Amino acid sequence: MRKKYVVLVVDAQGGGLGRQLIMNIRKELPDMHIIAVGTNCMATNNMLKAGADEAATGENSIRVAGKKADFIIGPIGMMIADAMLGEITPGIATSIAQAHAKRILIPFSN
Repeated sequence: MRKKYVVLVVDAQGGGLGRQLIMNIRKELPDMHIIAVGTNCMATNNMLKAGADEAATGENSIRVAGKKADFIIGPIGMMIADAMLGEITPGIATSIAQAHAKRILIPFSN
């Protein structure tokens, strides 16, 4: 039996990039288990509406979900403390950097 992979999608601000990522993952890999974690409730809500299986908000949620994930996907800024208008805390950046999951970083500029 094949393992069901877990993908953690992380986003901030309005969650627009995370929403697009989840919609595309869901379309191409419908059986993938997707956890969405936003740095704020708007980002989380938008990713949940896009089809995430589970969702949570905040720094500790990223730390906990990162331990379950096989892959972490999000904007490159999620690895940089104080990025995304300060929504990425040093704890978030450290949690993502130290996770055992494979990281897929999306280059993004305003």
